[in-house]
Amino acid sequence: MDRKKVLYIALMVVLVALLLFGQWYKRPLGLDELVPDVDARSVSLTVTFYPEEGETDGAQQRTRTLTAEEDDWQTLWQQLSSLEFRRPPTNLVQQFLPASESKKEKAPKTQSYACLLTVSDGTGTEVLTLVCRDSWSYDTPGQRSPITCYVTDQTQCGAVLESLWDLAAPAA
Repeated sequence: MDRKKVLYIALMVVLVALLLFGQWYKRPLGLDELVPDVDARSVSLTVTFYPEEGETDGAQQRTRTLTAEEDDWQTLWQQLSSLEFRRPPTNLVQQFLPASESKKEKAPKTQSYACLLTVSDGTGTEVLTLVCRDSWSYDTPGQRSPITCYVTDQTQCGAVLESLWDLAAPAA
């Protein structure tokens, strides 16, 4: 075999390996598989409801902090654990690029929810931040930038966000 042929074969093997790795990386994962070492003891939950298309003025916001000892904790954790996320392979490249701090807040296209969950361990140290706007993203300490994820079932995700809105209502 001549050198050119060996080079092309090696290049094809590398491309196939990258393709297979990309398919493996974007497989559906639950929250416990996405960030396996999270020792969640409290969650600060902020949910914003945008009632109209393109409007941020009529937005309503609810905030609540739940600890593992509260009754609603199990409901919250079950709701979050029921979601399956897909990570686009482009995340791997974004981790090595400088983080962009100037993200512009944009109004939703239809009525929708935005959600910010900050998960802390027993010592009060933040161990995970989950954000849902147009897509989900998660951030753990030591990560260079948040990692974007997409849910596999939009209907289920909408139901979870609605449930989180109800859960964030002040306890009676």
